[in-house]
Formats: sequence, C-alpha cells, structure tokens
Amino acid sequence: MKQASFLMKLAVVFFLLAIACGFAGWGAWKYWNAMFSALGYGSVDFVTLNAEKQAMKTPLNLTMYTMPVGFWCVAAGFLAASGVSFLLDVAGDVKAYFAELFSLVCSKDGTHA
Repeated sequence: MKQASFLMKLAVVFFLLAIACGFAGWGAWKYWNAMFSALGYGSVDFVTLNAEKQAMKTPLNLTMYTMPVGFWCVAAGFLAASGVSFLLDVAGDVKAYFAELFSLVCSKDGTHA
C-alpha cells in the first residue's frame, strides 16, 4: 500500500475504526445484557423489585442501551467517512485520467489548452 494515495489510506483507517467501534458496540451490548440479567433487573414488574433496584433500574437501562447504540452510531459515521474518502479518491483518479486524455488529444492537434 506504499503507492496508495492519502485518501485511500484514510478510507482504510476509517473502515478499520468502523469495524473496531462495531465490535465495541457488540461487546458493550453483550456485557450490559449479562450485567442486567445478573443483577436481577430483568423483571418488568416493579412491585417485585425492592426500592433500591427500582431506583437503579432506569439509569441502568439508559446505560445499557446508550453505550452500544453510541458505539454503533460512531461506527456508522466512520463507515460513511470511509465511503466518502474512497469516492473522493476515485473521483480524483477519474479527473486525472480525463485530464491526461484531454492533454493527449490536444497535443495531437497541435493546439494547446
């Protein structure tokens, strides 16, 4: 990958970061589901939960859902940035190809643009 352009290298880095954040989101999802079950918060019946568990259920629910979703949103952003970097690199290559082609056509005519 020594001959790759900066944008292509950037696209690869963004793609790898998207994969890492996706795995982090998956790991956080598994971890918080295990913690939620281990602490006994799986019940939706608030009457069976004591006062402390009732008070802690809402913040734990928020943490349990926001951490993985946050990682997945960051992964989606990195994936989008990777795609944009790749498209910019391809567009630059296409532009350079047509500029070279136009230069060759003009040099055969004897006219210079």
